[in-house]
Amino acid sequence: MFAKKLKKSPKMTKSFQKKYAARYDILYQDKNYEEEIDFLERIFRKYLKKKPKTILDLACGTGSHLLPLAKRGYQVSGLDLSEGMLEAAKDKTKKENLKINFYRARMQKFSLNQKFDVITSMFSTVNYLTEYKDLKSYLKNVNLHLNQNGLLIFDVWNALSVLDHYDPYREKKAKRGAIEIKRIAKTRIDEIQQLCWVDYHCLIYENHKKINEFDDKHSLKFFFIGELKNYLEDAGFKILAIGPFLDIDKPITKNDWDIGFVVKKATP
Repeated sequence: MFAKKLKKSPKMTKSFQKKYAARYDILYQDKNYEEEIDFLERIFRKYLKKKPKTILDLACGTGSHLLPLAKRGYQVSGLDLSEGMLEAAKDKTKKENLKINFYRARMQKFSLNQKFDVITSMFSTVNYLTEYKDLKSYLKNVNLHLNQNGLLIFDVWNALSVLDHYDPYREKKAKRGAIEIKRIAKTRIDEIQQLCWVDYHCLIYENHKKINEFDDKHSLKFFFIGELKNYLEDAGFKILAIGPFLDIDKPITKNDWDIGFVVKKATP
């Protein structure tokens, strides 16, 4: 049975608000960012003639991919729409005494006076482009901001896996020092429109006493691999690799939730 459509448009949901952004790194402290940077560097070695110098991370969040890249010697920049996420990223960068440029803008609508060797969109951020016109604008903007032979690297949710394995109710718990977080996720999908709505309810505890609770709502689009491949080719990109994220040389199955793409700048 198909899920009922929401009355609200996905555009009206509020994601990555300041309260959620402030707790984001605690919720994802178990995520292995260094492993993901190792993955990026394997792609650099395989598909670029020389080590890239400049990297732009679109929808960079709290900068957890940018900081290790900066420590490895890359000139990195980050762009995000969420003020709260950018504030957290800037604070972390300052504490680590690193140099990272940050910009606040939509990833499908930005203009920087610079081109980059590599552009990334990590942690399924492309799924937040819920309308195809936004995906088209995103690809056009990426192409304009890439140097010749530059790479776009991103990952997305696999529609086949989402339809088979999505969970309408999930709980996640995380702790750092005296702070504990319980996040309840309620998910609804529309199979026809390929849309997913995730409503987070977060409860914050300090020394086991509840000190705050809030909601953060997310709207995402899940993609079939073939359709996304068509959009990339229509935009002029050369597809170099598609496969399970972190193991991109393997064949894709319907059990692979996260799919990685490596594509080359569109020809002029």
